[in-house]
Amino acid sequence: MTVESNPIVESNSIIRAGELLAKLRVQIGNALVGQRAVVDQTIVALLVSGHVLIEGVPGLGKTLLVRALAQAMSLNVGRIQFTPDLMPLNRIPSLNLIRLFAPVN
Repeated sequence: MTVESNPIVESNSIIRAGELLAKLRVQIGNALVGQRAVVDQTIVALLVSGHVLIEGVPGLGKTLLVRALAQAMSLNVGRIQFTPDLMPLNRIPSLNLIRLFAPVN
């Protein structure tokens, strides 16, 4: 038994996904101005169910990026801040589950 696909439905789904991603990019871009490459890379990681470790000196908008993304997608956000003596690999293996993004109830 074969499942026939409808090219029109698939095409409409792809168009709709593109529209939603463009809206997401605009919403995040309103909060984080001038960081389009970072926004795009974060969205790509989200789409492929990847993980993002955001590092940098204070003032680059790391927390703002995550909060804007969570707000645009109606998600809760959690944050772990590391000090120079605590590296991410020291902390992550000890966690059974890290929930950086969770649906809002």
